[in-house]
Amino acid sequence: MSLGSMREVRELFAGFNTATDGTEPSSGIVVLHGPGFVAEIATFSDQINQVMIHVKEQDIAFAVLWRLCQKAGWKMLDPDTGQLFG
Repeated sequence: MSLGSMREVRELFAGFNTATDGTEPSSGIVVLHGPGFVAEIATFSDQINQVMIHVKEQDIAFAVLWRLCQKAGWKMLDPDTGQLFG
Protein backbone atom coordinates (compact mmCIF):
# COMPACT_ATOMS: atom_id res chain seq x y z
CA MET A 1 0.00 0.00 0.00
CA SER A 2 1.38 3.38 -1.00
CA LEU A 3 1.84 6.18 1.54
CA GLY A 4 1.55 8.65 -1.33
CA SER A 5 3.79 10.29 -3.88
CA MET A 6 7.16 11.68 -2.83
CA ARG A 7 5.68 15.19 -3.03
CA GLU A 8 2.69 14.25 -0.85
CA VAL A 9 4.85 12.51 1.76
CA ARG A 10 7.33 15.39 1.94
CA GLU A 11 4.47 17.91 2.26
CA LEU A 12 2.94 15.88 5.08
CA PHE A 13 6.25 15.74 6.96
CA ALA A 14 6.79 19.47 6.33
CA GLY A 15 3.60 20.16 8.28
CA PHE A 16 5.36 18.61 11.29
CA ASN A 17 8.54 20.71 11.05
CA THR A 18 10.37 17.94 9.19
CA ALA A 19 12.48 18.61 6.09
CA THR A 20 15.87 18.07 4.48
CA ASP A 21 18.88 19.95 5.72
CA GLY A 22 19.45 21.22 2.18
CA THR A 23 21.77 18.45 1.03
CA GLU A 24 21.04 16.49 -2.13
CA PRO A 25 19.77 12.91 -1.76
CA SER A 26 22.59 10.36 -1.74
CA SER A 27 22.37 6.68 -2.63
CA GLY A 28 18.73 7.13 -3.61
CA ILE A 29 17.67 8.20 -0.10
CA VAL A 30 16.05 11.49 0.96
CA VAL A 31 16.81 12.28 4.61
CA LEU A 32 14.32 14.43 6.53
CA HIS A 33 15.16 15.86 9.96
CA GLY A 34 12.30 16.27 12.40
CA PRO A 35 11.73 16.95 16.09
CA GLY A 36 13.58 14.12 17.80
CA PHE A 37 13.82 11.87 14.74
CA VAL A 38 15.28 11.39 11.28
CA ALA A 39 13.21 9.92 8.42
CA GLU A 40 14.76 8.15 5.42
CA ILE A 41 12.74 7.78 2.22
CA ALA A 42 13.94 5.77 -0.79
CA THR A 43 13.65 7.70 -4.05
CA PHE A 44 13.56 4.72 -6.43
CA SER A 45 9.86 5.26 -7.16
CA ASP A 46 7.55 8.25 -6.95
CA GLN A 47 5.08 6.14 -4.94
CA ILE A 48 6.40 5.77 -1.41
CA ASN A 49 5.64 2.46 0.33
CA GLN A 50 7.64 2.88 3.52
CA VAL A 51 9.63 5.38 5.55
CA MET A 52 12.41 4.37 7.93
CA ILE A 53 12.35 6.41 11.15
CA HIS A 54 15.35 6.72 13.46
CA VAL A 55 14.30 8.06 16.87
CA LYS A 56 16.89 10.35 18.46
CA GLU A 57 14.85 11.83 21.34
CA GLN A 58 11.99 9.53 22.31
CA ASP A 59 10.06 12.01 24.45
CA ILE A 60 9.81 14.50 21.58
CA ALA A 61 9.63 12.17 18.59
CA PHE A 62 6.75 9.93 19.59
CA ALA A 63 4.30 12.78 20.17
CA VAL A 64 5.07 14.19 16.71
CA LEU A 65 5.03 10.79 15.00
CA TRP A 66 1.73 9.89 16.66
CA ARG A 67 0.08 13.07 15.35
CA LEU A 68 1.60 12.55 11.89
CA CYS A 69 0.23 8.98 11.74
CA GLN A 70 -3.20 10.15 12.90
CA LYS A 71 -3.36 12.87 10.24
CA ALA A 72 -2.16 10.60 7.40
CA GLY A 73 -4.00 7.45 8.48
CA TRP A 74 -0.68 5.60 8.66
CA LYS A 75 0.47 2.88 11.05
CA MET A 76 3.97 2.71 12.47
CA LEU A 77 5.70 -0.53 13.51
CA ASP A 78 8.65 -0.94 15.85
CA PRO A 79 10.39 -4.00 14.34
CA ASP A 80 12.30 -4.66 17.58
CA THR A 81 9.20 -4.98 19.78
CA GLY A 82 6.44 -5.61 17.25
CA GLN A 83 4.53 -2.66 18.74
CA LEU A 84 2.16 -1.03 16.24
CA PHE A 85 0.71 2.44 16.69
CA GLY A 86 -0.99 5.18 14.76
